[in-house]
Amino acid sequence: MKNYIYKTLLICGLAMLLLSCNKWLDVKPNDRLSEDALFSTTQGFYNALTGVYMEMTSTSSYGSSLSCEFLDIMAQYYYVHTNKYLPHVNFRFTDERLKDPIENIWQKSYSLIANCNVIIDRCAQDKGVVLSTANHSVIMGEALAARAMIHLDLLRLFGPVYSEQTKGQKAIPYVTVSDQSVQPILTAREVLAKITEDLNQASALLKEHDPVIEKGVLNSSDPNGNNLRYRQYRLNYYAVQALLVRAYMWGEDNGTALTTVTALINEVETKNTFPFTTSSAITSTTNPDRLFSTEVMFALYNSNRVKNVYEYNFIPTLADDSQTLLKAGGTFAAGRVTALYDDANDYRFKTWGSTIIEGKEIVYTDKFKEPSSSSSFRYMMPLIRMSEMYLALAELTDDITVADECINKIRRNRNCTSISSNSSSLFTNITAEFRREMIGEGQMFFFYKRHNFNKLPDGTNIGKNNTRSVTESNYVIPLPDSETSTRNDL
Repeated sequence: MKNYIYKTLLICGLAMLLLSCNKWLDVKPNDRLSEDALFSTTQGFYNALTGVYMEMTSTSSYGSSLSCEFLDIMAQYYYVHTNKYLPHVNFRFTDERLKDPIENIWQKSYSLIANCNVIIDRCAQDKGVVLSTANHSVIMGEALAARAMIHLDLLRLFGPVYSEQTKGQKAIPYVTVSDQSVQPILTAREVLAKITEDLNQASALLKEHDPVIEKGVLNSSDPNGNNLRYRQYRLNYYAVQALLVRAYMWGEDNGTALTTVTALINEVETKNTFPFTTSSAITSTTNPDRLFSTEVMFALYNSNRVKNVYEYNFIPTLADDSQTLLKAGGTFAAGRVTALYDDANDYRFKTWGSTIIEGKEIVYTDKFKEPSSSSSFRYMMPLIRMSEMYLALAELTDDITVADECINKIRRNRNCTSISSNSSSLFTNITAEFRREMIGEGQMFFFYKRHNFNKLPDGTNIGKNNTRSVTESNYVIPLPDSETSTRNDL
């Protein structure tokens, strides 16, 4: 596990940005004294946790690779034919052009985990000296949830296609220490057990003190402090329940997943915690909500979203031969976009457009285009949303009527006509709706992998209905060289 954990307290370096007036933070970030000083106040704990969320917006993490770029390219959302993403779309994981992106995802993820572990360790040591019971529960709960979420995505990337036959295969380390000691690589089953253990502990802590349960998302500033506000931008209690649903479904524990998602949906619907975005907000001519932001259960506040996401990958003025352009295949009138949507009135369809650049038609999405400066969702990077939970319930239930109601609840709020499924068409309808919902959010590849699809849309072909064959090996990213070169337990 060569150099993948750093107790350099990146969170302390980030806290410098937040607390620059404190001269004691002018020491080196790996200085133990600065760590002790950081955790000497309640605000210091919150600043450390905020530092983790800020680093999760890195382009090697959820700011790009684990949301709209690396994962979504492998999910074949975009037409890639000449640029640097050819290895991604073709699953050529040993290509030299993919070595650095894979290494960066691995290193950044375990660095974030190490910093979560510092916070968890400090919370455990505090024992009421600095933190009140409520603050301890929220900080500890969010740090445990972040640790589990990152491990879950590493498992879903680097681990096997999970099944009764493969769950005993070696997958990844599950790291619960903040030092540089080498941790063993565990089986997929062992990693998943630790993920659900962390999430259940986080759930128990947050259930007692997370204001989202009684007061909602609290997306407004409080003059007395914002540590317990803006709950959509924190791993709140309901987001943790959604992560449990993901983990249980990955581990094929469908009974527990069904119980969890049913209780989650019932509670948030009763309290109207994450309501469907209104038609007027979506269709606004001045500030359209293309993210359906009120439905988002967890997002990151990514102040670099326009530069690192929209302008880097999606802005239509990028040339067709750009190394980074992510566009849809074919023309707007008869290409991959029109094949994706079955209703021309679909609000999601209307986030797409086309333009002619250098004589070629570019079909692009404006999902991440910057809204107005006054927008509450200006910097939102959605990672978990309610529609995923409705589709999970549709997949898990044995009642087709319930499943259709889940699908149609989404469709009605996307301005689409309702559909009717039967036993042979239900899964096809769930898959189609999942594809429409999850563009730019990194979940489609994991959906394909969980179900071990052997055919996917072909991201190297402009034909709107062309598919490509894939095998289990296409879904499993090999561990990076830095991890395998010094190990003897693989």
